[in-house]
Amino acid sequence: MPKDTADPVAVCRQLDQINRRIAKHPLNSEKFTRARALMREAPAEERGTVSAALREQDLPSVPTQMRMMLFGLTSLARLNRRRIKLEEQLADAEGRG
Repeated sequence: MPKDTADPVAVCRQLDQINRRIAKHPLNSEKFTRARALMREAPAEERGTVSAALREQDLPSVPTQMRMMLFGLTSLARLNRRRIKLEEQLADAEGRG
């Protein structure tokens, strides 16, 4: 049952903490994002070239990216679910206020 008396200040504080954790998550890192963009832009036939480019730019290799996704998606999804819940609580509190 949702709290009817959610303190908007406390909810905002929790939301800020969650947003910071999401921003610092390994799947949101600059290197991971750049590596995924490089993979996305390359045709499937050029995967060998992509691997070399990843090494040259000191970006996570394809196997490393797969491990990062395997172990990181659950925690990132959990953080995003929490963020959505807090945003809904905040919207409800503002609607009542």
